This record gives sequence, C-alpha cells and structure tokens, in this order.
Amino acid sequence: MIWEQFEAAAPELAAVGRSQFEQSGVALIGTLRKDGSPRISCVEPCILDGVLYLLQDPRLVLHNTVCTSTGDEVEFSLRARATEIRDPGV
Repeated sequence: MIWEQFEAAAPELAAVGRSQFEQSGVALIGTLRKDGSPRISCVEPCILDGVLYLLQDPRLVLHNTVCTSTGDEVEFSLRARATEIRDPGV
C-alpha cells in the first residue's frame, strides 16, 4: 500500500493508524488460504518511505491489536491488495 496516498486522502485517519501500528509494533492480518478459508496472523507492519510493507497473499485486511476488553482502545482496520516488492535494497 502506498501509505503516502492514504495520508494525502485521509491524513487524520492515517495518523491514527500509524500511531496504532507504531505503539505495539504488531498488527493482525486476515488473508485467504488456497482453499478459500480465512485465517488471521500477527505481522509487524513497516511503513518505510511512504510505503506500507507486508509479505502475504495480496488480498488482506490489516487490524491493529486490541489488548483489553474495556472498549477504550482505538480499533483501526485497512482492507487492501498487496503488491510484491522484490528489490533487495528495500
């Protein structure tokens, strides 16, 4: 995901998302297995030079971690399509 484009389109929402990802360093990613069944996994999202990096199936949902049941934490979710980056310099 080109995070810079997201920031330009929705700066306040992007700031909340970045803050949530940086706060815990972990996010939940939802993808589909080859048989079509869903799964959720923990990942470490990385926003580098305005790009959000993950290595997964291109269809995904990314959600910050929620650590309590009190209802006072921010929930942040992104639905996107990933593009594989094969540049070793990145």
